[in-house]
Amino acid sequence: MATTDQSQESVTHPVPPLPESPPAISDKDTTLRDARKTQTSKSKAFDSPWDIIVQYPTQPPNPNELKWWKNIAPLMGRLLQVAQYPLSQQYQYLLFLRNQLVPFLGPYPHQWRSLLTITGHPFEMSLNFQGNGSASTVRLTMEPVGPMTDTAHDRFNQVAAAQIPAQVAAQGLKAFDMELHRQIMGYFAVSGEEEQRLVRDYAFTPHSVQGTYCMGFDFLPAGIIAAKGYAFLGVRWKLAPAALGATVLECLERMHARTGTGNVAAARMAVEYLEAGNHFTEFNFLGWDYADAATSRLKLYGMCGGEKSPSLEKAEDVWTLGGKAQGESWCEKGLELLRRLWAYLEEDDEAGICSSWNYEIHPDRETPLPKMYLSLHRKNDLFAARALARFFRSLGWEDKANTYVDDLQYVFAHEDLSRTTRIHSIVSLAYTEEKGAYVSMYYHSCLEYGTSLLE
Repeated sequence: MATTDQSQESVTHPVPPLPESPPAISDKDTTLRDARKTQTSKSKAFDSPWDIIVQYPTQPPNPNELKWWKNIAPLMGRLLQVAQYPLSQQYQYLLFLRNQLVPFLGPYPHQWRSLLTITGHPFEMSLNFQGNGSASTVRLTMEPVGPMTDTAHDRFNQVAAAQIPAQVAAQGLKAFDMELHRQIMGYFAVSGEEEQRLVRDYAFTPHSVQGTYCMGFDFLPAGIIAAKGYAFLGVRWKLAPAALGATVLECLERMHARTGTGNVAAARMAVEYLEAGNHFTEFNFLGWDYADAATSRLKLYGMCGGEKSPSLEKAEDVWTLGGKAQGESWCEKGLELLRRLWAYLEEDDEAGICSSWNYEIHPDRETPLPKMYLSLHRKNDLFAARALARFFRSLGWEDKANTYVDDLQYVFAHEDLSRTTRIHSIVSLAYTEEKGAYVSMYYHSCLEYGTSLLE
């Protein structure tokens, strides 16, 4: 199956050198393009695929689904447009969203607080650039919510987690494979007895992790959808906090023995780093591809915690696995990019750069590959967009640098970027010599903005 796996063999992409004195972006330089003639038709509602699709609702019409659609489809539709997807694929992916995913978003406005977003929305869109910057991929991640979610019958939202991948599999996605889903979700499932004990003996706040699963989709060229799964480990952590690292490693080793998934040496290195830094908490999760188990990536997520303020030094330590990866060429080149991006984002004093990360475990690599996630929440969105455009230019991605601010304003046409601090959520960075830089921007993905988690 075609995936966005950054380790795929390709030509080597060296890190573009950082100019000695990279020019700061002035208040007057918004990196805006001249008005794009090609976007003229985009602004007309009757030209918009999402407005045409909504004229043909599912039967019987569902008011919650309609509200979700009106709040998320315009954003996804515009992302597909600025990423230059053909019109046929815009319809294909929007119909996939409407027919397969929106029914699993639950009531509107949301009542189940999802781990995915700061607002608790169970849905997040992102835009990925990689390699030479010419390709753009629209992605989304969602936590499925069903009618029994958060009831006595499904306290930790496990029913919808079983239903949605089966429904997606029935759509005949290319090379879609459920084997790793069955193994991982089966391994970390909460039994009825454990659920009763958790409800009886443990206190859950609105900020506690209570879900168990989410699903991601990369909308690739040629109409291919690459699916990914994520197991939230927070509920399992509550049952046995000190044992989570050993449990994760045991799961990864058993899967490798059964199917050849991952790499045991890389898995041990990742788990050992998290254990040494006390990074196994309720916010860890484990990811995989819905692909052949022998070729799938595995991803172990951690979050910086315990530091007075997240620092570049900590991010560098994560990137190098405490120094164990230093000396590898991808590590040193990636560090240069991490420092550069951090410096551009740190010029804003409004908010610190909180960081989390994942370690990708590949079958053919003895060392896990890091991907850093830098928080942009509460940073001014125009500042963040300019900083990202500046970073793209330093990579040689001139077209992305020249168009990013304008594209972002088009997608979020209802917002004033100079005043908002809530559109950008996260920017992630990874690097391999085979494919170069891999950058993803994550966005608040609902026209309305929930405030339940901001109080």
